[in-house]
Amino acid sequence: MKILIPIDGSPHSKKALEFAADLALRYPAKLCILHVLHDSPGSDTISLGAASVTIEASQENLDKAARGLMESAKKVVTDMGCSDVETITRGGHPTQQIIRCARKKGIDVIVLGSRGLSDIKGLLLGSVSHQVNNLAGCTVITVR
Repeated sequence: MKILIPIDGSPHSKKALEFAADLALRYPAKLCILHVLHDSPGSDTISLGAASVTIEASQENLDKAARGLMESAKKVVTDMGCSDVETITRGGHPTQQIIRCARKKGIDVIVLGSRGLSDIKGLLLGSVSHQVNNLAGCTVITVR
């Protein structure tokens, strides 16, 4: 089995990461951790657990923050006992890259965090979560 975990550094994505690692230990699976760099300028704060960093949107800073996020995520799952772990960083629209990666890698399950956003369909699920749930060709588990 192959499990894809898209992460963005939010508390919900950390919960999804831990849930996916637990699932992979119960039902032996390869974990594919995906981070999608947004193609929009500005600054953002990325955090995983107690570690957080505010970044300016230069490509160098985005790449550095993504590397740190992926290293932290990989450490979380390996500390839990998972050994078959791949990390992937892509640029672009999160939904499109999640769906593309799932198809390309032959993913069986996508585990992602939910986020409350302002639009109506995002009231219960974040817009990326909502879109992935509707577009993915595999099982999707949304962790809140």
